Amino acid sequence: MKLKLNYKEMPVLPYIKRKELPAKPGIYYIGNSASPVMYVGLSRNLKIRHITHHRQGQFESIENAVIRYRVVTEDLLATISDLTETLRKLEKQAINHYKPLINDTPVQNQPKFTTLHGPTYIQIHKAKEAGYCSHFDAKNGD
Repeated sequence: MKLKLNYKEMPVLPYIKRKELPAKPGIYYIGNSASPVMYVGLSRNLKIRHITHHRQGQFESIENAVIRYRVVTEDLLATISDLTETLRKLEKQAINHYKPLINDTPVQNQPKFTTLHGPTYIQIHKAKEAGYCSHFDAKNGD
């Protein structure tokens, strides 16, 4: 399967406008003009992924950050039997090619607790803005 993954051929948005991303599956790169590919990721829904991304704080700290993305088109979707596996292969291909720095760093300030199945991470960064958990507004332990 071929999908153009060259960052120079991808649509681009300033990271602060990530809510304008399409709600479609695809591959995305985070970077800026000095380092165009600092992070590579995949998503079944680009828009939702970037409203609730576990590395959002890191991305927001990148000066003049942009998001480049490639949507999996409807005609290509029709030929894919396992979308998640296909996206993982594409992501791995892009990571191996670009060797983005942020992909190899630990997630910063991620609350963690351990369950029977191992560590579980909970994203609370900007949860209210994402439309989740209005109880985060509670004061004094309410």
